[in-house]
Amino acid sequence: MFVQALRMTARDWRAGELRFLLVALIVAVAALTSVGFFTDRMRAGMDRDAHQLLGADLLVKTDDPVPQAWRDEAARRGLDAEILWLDGRGKRPIREVLRELIPIAAEGLAAQGMDQDLIDHYLDIISCRLASGCNGAEWQLAHFRRYRDLHKLTAAYVENQRTGRPVHEWPV
Repeated sequence: MFVQALRMTARDWRAGELRFLLVALIVAVAALTSVGFFTDRMRAGMDRDAHQLLGADLLVKTDDPVPQAWRDEAARRGLDAEILWLDGRGKRPIREVLRELIPIAAEGLAAQGMDQDLIDHYLDIISCRLASGCNGAEWQLAHFRRYRDLHKLTAAYVENQRTGRPVHEWPV
C-alpha cells in the first residue's frame, strides 16, 4: 500500500499537479506570515505612539491666536490666574485646575512606564509649588523687588540651580 502511494505521488509530481500545490502552499504561508508581521508592526507602533494619541485629547487648537492682553494678564497673575477650562464650569483658578491634573498626569506617566519614584518626585515638586505659590517667575519677581539688582538676581539664580533644590525651596 505504501509503495502504491509513492508511485501515485511520483506520477502526480511528474504531471505537475504537486508542483502547483507546493507553490500554492508556499504562497499561502508567505501571505500569512507577511500579514502577521504587518499587524505585529502596527500594534507595536500604536503602543509606542499611544501617549501622543492620548495626549492629543487635551490639546486645543485654534486659528485665532491668544490675544496679547490675555497673555500679559496671565503672566501678571501667575498661579493666581483664572482660566476658562474645558470642563464647562466657567472660569476657575489655575491652581485648582492644576491640582486636578496632577493625578491624571501621574496615571499617564505610569501608563508610559515611568518609574513611580520619579513620578512621585516630580509631581510632588509641582504640588509644593502650587501650595507655596512660588514658581521660577514668582521667585525672580520677589528677588528683584527685594534687591532691585538684575546681576544679583542672575547670580543667585545660577547659585540656587547648582544646589539641585526646586525653586520653591530657594531663599530670596
